[in-house]
Amino acid sequence: MTKVAQDSYTKWILQAFLELEENLPEGLRAELIDGEIVVAPPPDGTHENVIAKIARQIIVNCPDIDVWTTKGIETPRGRFIPDLLTGPAGLVVGMPPWVAADGFHLVAEVTSSRPEDDRNAKRLGYAEAGIPLYLLVDRERGECVLRAEPENGDYRSSYRVPIGEAVPLPQPFGFALLTDSFLA
Repeated sequence: MTKVAQDSYTKWILQAFLELEENLPEGLRAELIDGEIVVAPPPDGTHENVIAKIARQIIVNCPDIDVWTTKGIETPRGRFIPDLLTGPAGLVVGMPPWVAADGFHLVAEVTSSRPEDDRNAKRLGYAEAGIPLYLLVDRERGECVLRAEPENGDYRSSYRVPIGEAVPLPQPFGFALLTDSFLA
């Protein structure tokens, strides 16, 4: 595909995505991942339990950090809606639905219907966007992976533990995320 054709397709797919997003039935959400429009149903209860457990621990341990679960992030690989996003208190006030990743601390995904997107495209997109920490709760593999130090389109370091073991979150968090009740 020529550069002109690629640019034309990229603009078309973005426009189609934005139009679709405005007309989705309640409960569905759309993301644009590596040039593909992905529409997902509401997550299952275990997925939501994991997000609630992460959010609660961050809120209790880090009063100056806010947690969001529906903020849209623009990345070089598309437009993602992370399962959980954190940043300084009040960061998103006045922001539009889709924003650059500037200022956010951590993004988290819990695998569901398309786990390879979370393991690959989203990981790379968040790294390319410069989000310092990426936490993946991989339910299929039974593990939590914390990635850090985004550089050259990926994260340079990773810390992997089985679900049930603690994940040490570096500053600005500075506490160990307990994962033993994630799948309970």
